[in-house]
Amino acid sequence: MTDNINKYSDGDKLVDDKLKAFLLNSKPMDRAMDLDAIRQRTYQKRHLKEVRRAKMIRLSVFSAIAAGLALLFIFSPVSKVLQSVSRSQQIVAEAQQLQTLKVPVGDKLTVVLSDGTRVTANSNTTLTYPRQFVGSKREVTIKGEAYFEVAHDASHPFIVHANGLSVKVLGTKFNVCSYDKSTTDVVLAQGSVEVTMGKQGMVRMKPNQKVTVTNGELTGFGEVNAAEYTSWMDDVLYLHGESLNQIAERLNNYYGPSIRIAAGGNHRLYGKLALQPDLATVLDCINAIAGTRTVKQNNIFIIEK
Repeated sequence: MTDNINKYSDGDKLVDDKLKAFLLNSKPMDRAMDLDAIRQRTYQKRHLKEVRRAKMIRLSVFSAIAAGLALLFIFSPVSKVLQSVSRSQQIVAEAQQLQTLKVPVGDKLTVVLSDGTRVTANSNTTLTYPRQFVGSKREVTIKGEAYFEVAHDASHPFIVHANGLSVKVLGTKFNVCSYDKSTTDVVLAQGSVEVTMGKQGMVRMKPNQKVTVTNGELTGFGEVNAAEYTSWMDDVLYLHGESLNQIAERLNNYYGPSIRIAAGGNHRLYGKLALQPDLATVLDCINAIAGTRTVKQNNIFIIEK
């Protein structure tokens, strides 16, 4: 019997030893007990258990993989949407980045904005605008003087901010002069604009009208020849009774701070003044009209009686 037992081995020593001990210690009633049959049934039962266990393991692994794939399908679209939103926000932020155009003294520059609006900026002028207009409004800010030829877009009004006022248009041509921190002039050449003065209300302009706003209040409104207020683009200044002080300030904006009035500053001038490359030549014309003379000290031109 012992020999019959020893000839069986399943490769699992612990299981083989337990089976041998069971058979050796048993006292069967029939000495002719078929040990081979017992051995085969025992290992068949054990084999079935291993098969079931393997199936359970495979089922668990499959379930885990399926769950992982389900999560992947669920979260992948969300991830793509989040990435798309993030990219859109980045594009908007880049578009809204402000650009600054600073015109050197004695020069003029023209820039075409992203919507096709054309802006010609005078000497010593700063224009701030976005790389690309985003949203329901097109907004820019100016300090100095510029002539705007606004591209028409009824659904996106164009707004110019200067010295606390705003000029709102849909598509038109107009001039804004805001060199003086307290005073801004708006002259309309074509179309229609609305000038808003904070709490002071709004004025709607027609072509060849001029609005003057001082410290947020309307101080001038009347008919003019718009061409005379945009002639600076051709290096010509029309004088409409401005005082010598005002003319000197305007020339300082163009040539740089190089003129000072010692006397006769309230004298008013009329006519046309050509802007020459040489400031001294321009001052000679002013002296001929105003009856003044110019003295130069330390690169400063002093106008006196």
